[in-house]
Amino acid sequence: MRLYIQEHQSEFIPAGMDPAVVVAVQPEPASVVVPSPLVLQPESEAATRKSREHERNRRAGTENVPGVAGLGVAARLAAGKLSAEASRVSALRDRLEAGILASVSGTVVNGASDARVPNTTNISFDRVEAESLLIALDLAGVAVSTGSACSSGTLEPSHVLRAMGLPAHRTQNSLRFSLGMFSTEGEVDYTIAVLPRLVEKLRGLTRKSVTA
Repeated sequence: MRLYIQEHQSEFIPAGMDPAVVVAVQPEPASVVVPSPLVLQPESEAATRKSREHERNRRAGTENVPGVAGLGVAARLAAGKLSAEASRVSALRDRLEAGILASVSGTVVNGASDARVPNTTNISFDRVEAESLLIALDLAGVAVSTGSACSSGTLEPSHVLRAMGLPAHRTQNSLRFSLGMFSTEGEVDYTIAVLPRLVEKLRGLTRKSVTA
């Protein structure tokens, strides 16, 4: 406990107490108990002052310890089935690619057929604007993208496709299909089934606008 001598105005001093000073009792700050195996390293005065600028000038110390522990468990579980899941998803990706290339003319896979991640494919659709096809697929219940999540919101063609040396029209009519642990054969087959009709419709609109 700490004792502080503080001046107070007399009207706030209880009867019988010296009006000059009043003794205030303040408890010691609670000690921080850090569970093993976390170890707090000593901080310099400058680092401590800098850290107190966060959380409305309160010491941060708000790490989500249960969340960190949960992430470790999730990573361990995922690592245990990573190889099997990669094989399953890559088979779905190959099924999707083969179905699209067989049912939609003017399509080509951008990239090598081996030494690749198992869950994505990037396909160009000749004479189709990628953004228009993306919207059409979205309305049909199929989620695709024109690029990576970190480049969402930009209208620029993929810098990766440009770096691969693809011609300008190929960089602007390409879609990325991504699969994951919840993807199924039924979803792949549905995408293969609806895609030809949507592509043909958009190509028909293009032909009409050129003729007009």
